[in-house]
Amino acid sequence: MEFELRGAREKDIDVLFQIHKDGYEENVSKIWGWDDEMQSDMFRKSIVLENVRVIEVQGIPIGYVSVDRKEDLIFIQSIAISSSHRSKGIGTRVIKAVIEEAEASGIPVHLQVMKINRARELYERLGFKLYGDTETHFKFKKEPEIEGEVEVEKEEEEEVEVEGEVEVEIEVPE
Repeated sequence: MEFELRGAREKDIDVLFQIHKDGYEENVSKIWGWDDEMQSDMFRKSIVLENVRVIEVQGIPIGYVSVDRKEDLIFIQSIAISSSHRSKGIGTRVIKAVIEEAEASGIPVHLQVMKINRARELYERLGFKLYGDTETHFKFKKEPEIEGEVEVEKEEEEEVEVEGEVEVEIEVPE
């Protein structure tokens, strides 16, 4: 499915909250309960529009990703896709784009996910490794791939390969 990313604007906040609610209400309710007014207020106070990219399909907002870019890491603060557009590869492609950006800069990507959120499986599939947790969240990071490491491993494998017969001496302890 084709989509576009664009910067968030003040006028997007209402629709972004609805997408946030669609994406988070079920899991938040299980842990803390969901109070719509309180959640809306918290969302509006915490959102940093400069960090948010709106995900659109045919000009209609269907999701967002909030990313805090620091000098030494990129932190995915939040990602939400409306339920009508989940399981179509959109979130995967957005996260892969963030990973590519981080790898180009040689820095890791960090994120956290509620322990009860099945998105954890996606992050693990994309190569994120668990490095900690809180009472309610798992903390993940993906280190940048170092090109030389892959080549070294291949070279070592090639050195081990031997053609023909090999004579091996085995010492047996007495």
